[in-house]
Amino acid sequence: MTTARQHEIFDEFKDRVYSLALRYSNDADRAADLTQEIFLKIFQSFKSFRGESQLATWIYRIAMNTCIDHQRRIARVVELIEDPAACDRSDPEALFKESELQRLIQEAVAELPDGARESIVLRYVNGCSYDEIAEILGCPAGTVAARISRGQQMLRERLSHLRERVR
Repeated sequence: MTTARQHEIFDEFKDRVYSLALRYSNDADRAADLTQEIFLKIFQSFKSFRGESQLATWIYRIAMNTCIDHQRRIARVVELIEDPAACDRSDPEALFKESELQRLIQEAVAELPDGARESIVLRYVNGCSYDEIAEILGCPAGTVAARISRGQQMLRERLSHLRERVR
């Protein structure tokens, strides 16, 4: 693979891979490290890409596997990393409620069963279609639909309870 092709692939997928890594790690620095690890794996194993699936699907599968492996290596720590420069400090109470709600949502997503969490993240964070998710996860589209539906129901239940804590 040429360096130019590596740059093309990196430029096309870096934001989506980083976003996926961030959802799995809940830590900006860790997500950046995971993104580097994922792209190293992609470039090292590019010769094994046979074109049987779309390039995006193959990349997502490597990204998902790397994130799952990362979770197995360390204990899950849910952290909210805020960029202080981006925060509106004019209403500290509203800022606290917003950051607390984001943290609670991340925790609720992180607590979903693996299949549901992966499907929800791929659908709503990465914008993948059900068919793309099915190909990435290696399961039927109907299973993806069921996982997303079950995950949404679990999130509704968890977040309706958590919403009262944030108010």
